Amino acid sequence: MGGKGAFVKEIQKALIENEIDIAVHSYKDLPAERPSELEIISVSPREDERMS
Repeated sequence: MGGKGAFVKEIQKALIENEIDIAVHSYKDLPAERPSELEIISVSPREDERMS
């Protein structure tokens, strides 16, 4: 497959083009850099911080 970032890029494109309204990701799968049009609006707490 196209690697870990391939799926994320498809979701980012759909968000930017208003094809979808929201996306939920595993934080570890997000790339370090993201398009300036997108922002992280929430991060849920973890029971065990080592699981972050």
